[in-house]
Amino acid sequence: MVDVTTCCCPPVSNWNAHAPCLPIPATSAPMTSRNSSCCHRRARKEEALERDKAQVAEIKAAQARTADAQARIASSQRITRWAFAAVAAVILIAGGIGGWLQADKAQKLAALNESLNRRQVALDHAQANNLAELSAVKLSRDEFDSALRLASRGTRIDLALPTDKTRVSPAAAALAAALSQAKWRFALAGHVGAVNSAAFSHDGSRIVTASLDGTTRIWDAASAKEIAVLHGHDYTMWSAAFSPDGSRIVTASRDKTARIWDATSAEEIAVLRGHDSFVQSAAFSPDGSRLVTASKDGTARIWDAHLQTMPVKDLLAETCARLPGLTKLTRDEMRLAGYPDSTPEIDVCTSSQ
Repeated sequence: MVDVTTCCCPPVSNWNAHAPCLPIPATSAPMTSRNSSCCHRRARKEEALERDKAQVAEIKAAQARTADAQARIASSQRITRWAFAAVAAVILIAGGIGGWLQADKAQKLAALNESLNRRQVALDHAQANNLAELSAVKLSRDEFDSALRLASRGTRIDLALPTDKTRVSPAAAALAAALSQAKWRFALAGHVGAVNSAAFSHDGSRIVTASLDGTTRIWDAASAKEIAVLHGHDYTMWSAAFSPDGSRIVTASRDKTARIWDATSAEEIAVLRGHDSFVQSAAFSPDGSRLVTASKDGTARIWDAHLQTMPVKDLLAETCARLPGLTKLTRDEMRLAGYPDSTPEIDVCTSSQ
């Protein structure tokens, strides 16, 4: 029987001290060397095992740290994404509000500019009108140059304004009036009352005027000299006009009549009676064959100019031609005329009666 001595391999660093010892025979000297080798192998294995365990533990710890870091990163990323989303939302909202405010501001600014433009247009037009009035004052004083300058300035102001704002330009009218009067060649002076009408003859060589002084006057258009004065109406004159051929003049008066005159001799040819109030105007037709008169009695009347200006004999002949077989006065007409019943019948177209 072999004597076995129980011995333990010497402890090594990081070796488990509670591990069981290996039995070694005491009588065998070579066994000591083997025992030592065995112990060293076991120690190396267990050291390797411990190192593996330590590495595994380190790997797990590293994995845990990695997982924790990833979790923190993921959380940080989520927070970052939410932060970016929140910032983007704020930017969008701010941009929307800013855009709305900008649009509203632009709209209000445009409205303000439009209002200011309208006011400026009104002010400029008022200035032009004021210049027109000043021009009229200067014109009334025969200060033609000043009237022209003032009216010209006002007209230029109106021309610079929008056309839809200045459809009527008093300044332009004042300019036309000033320019027209500045070019006047003559003034027809002679009436002692207001002149109610003035008209050229058809050929432009003469002018006829009608005045509140009760006269009608004929003027030479080239020299402005008075040619003739027509007297005959009982009251003021309202109008006067030439016939198309210039041989006649028709006048209208407050005395309820219109009268026809010889334009050369200034003699009265005919009196047109029939209106119940004063005659305001009278004129020839384009061919001169008729006359039209207008009265305050509310009527206008057309007259045969040829009949009104016929010689008396021709007028009687025309009348008899219109009364064939009816030229004798009836008994009632004779009584109305004051003839006694014993008077024989009277033929109005027989010169012997």
